[in-house]
Amino acid sequence: KNSGGGIVARLGQLPTLSNGRRLILLNVEFNGQLLDLTDTQVVSAEQARAGKRVQLEISAVEPEDGYVAGDYFGSVHLIFDALRP
Repeated sequence: KNSGGGIVARLGQLPTLSNGRRLILLNVEFNGQLLDLTDTQVVSAEQARAGKRVQLEISAVEPEDGYVAGDYFGSVHLIFDALRP
């Protein structure tokens, strides 16, 4: 919720899963907007003023050689900022 404008989001770093040897990239969508390392408006000023719950979807990008079974770890660092009108 932001009574003064919209809301932007960005990733703090590239999101991945890793098992120490292999990396699997992740796509992160917030409110239907694909996020990257630059600011993307994810909630309009009108929606932010009223307050709204929205969907967060995190999905793996299949590697060219396919998925390999194993124990993976990872994190997704999201940054949200309130926009001024």
